[in-house]
Amino acid sequence: MNLFKKQSTSTYLLILTILAALSAGFLGVQTMKKYTNALPVVVAKTEIPPYTPITQEMLTVENRPEITVKKGMFANPQAVIGKVAKTSIPEGFPVSSAFFAIEGPGSLVTTKISEFKDPRLRGTPVRVDAINSLNGMIVPGDRVDVIGSMKLPIGGIQQPVSQIIGICIPVISIIGDPANPSGVSLALTPQQAQDAAFAETAGQIKLIVNPYQPDINAAKTTPTTPESFVNKYLLSSPNNPNNLSTENTEVIP
Repeated sequence: MNLFKKQSTSTYLLILTILAALSAGFLGVQTMKKYTNALPVVVAKTEIPPYTPITQEMLTVENRPEITVKKGMFANPQAVIGKVAKTSIPEGFPVSSAFFAIEGPGSLVTTKISEFKDPRLRGTPVRVDAINSLNGMIVPGDRVDVIGSMKLPIGGIQQPVSQIIGICIPVISIIGDPANPSGVSLALTPQQAQDAAFAETAGQIKLIVNPYQPDINAAKTTPTTPESFVNKYLLSSPNNPNNLSTENTEVIP
């Protein structure tokens, strides 16, 4: 009786061992297939700039290991042609749906504005010269503060006034030659666009580039007028109007 039980136990163990070996072998084969099987994947033949309609010439198809093929990638270039890239796609990088901008009727400017997912924003052209756009160094994707420098009738005479009218504004595109632009397109609210149009009519627009993590409160300034400038920098006391005061001068470490 004991011998029969021992034989049965041995048989069960043998069966379990065989099943485990078969399972391990099956999993091993499947894993090897993922690494050795190749699938066609659409990749960028050359770097594709942001907000560029994708054409046949920008694409090629390469065989990639199955393990590297992710959801959203494409095997057929026809599924990609005509899409608009919202970010740069490096050369040789698989083209996936994660790179595509929002689709809909309208121009590329409409696409760019829609990507902010803020229905208040409008694509607004602003006239600037090379100096006021940092000699062409401002590029799409930068964030800028918008300063209106104007001459306005104050106290019966035309006086210069400067004021920040837009804070941390996205740059959508450059108008004209990128090295010597005639303007930029900004994502402004209708009120900001209206103020910018007034500043252009009464004077000019200057752009100041934001760092990656700007202090928004630092840009909430009061208007600079002849009176405020003199009071802040030139008048230290009523008896000495020509004495240069540093009391209100900001020092950046």
